[in-house]
Amino acid sequence: TYRFFKGTPLYPFGHGLSYTEFTENWLDEETVEVKNIGKMDSWHSVLKFKNDPVPTLVGFGKAFIPAGEAVVLKIRCN
Repeated sequence: TYRFFKGTPLYPFGHGLSYTEFTENWLDEETVEVKNIGKMDSWHSVLKFKNDPVPTLVGFGKAFIPAGEAVVLKIRCN
C-alpha cells in the first residue's frame, strides 16, 4: 500500500498504458461520463480518490468503450 509510504513511488497507482485516449467528465460526486476519443476499442478504469491527508482510493469503475463512443458510470464510494 502507498497509504503510509513517504517516498515517491516508481509506478504510482493507476499508472498504465493504453492504445487509445479517454476523457472523463464528472457530472456529480458519483457520476462520470467517459468518452473514448481514440481510434481503438478499449477498457477504461475510473479511479476516485479522497485526499485525507494522503490520496486514498475510495471508489472505482471499469467499462469497455468502443472507439468514438461514451458511457456513464456510477462510482460508489466507500
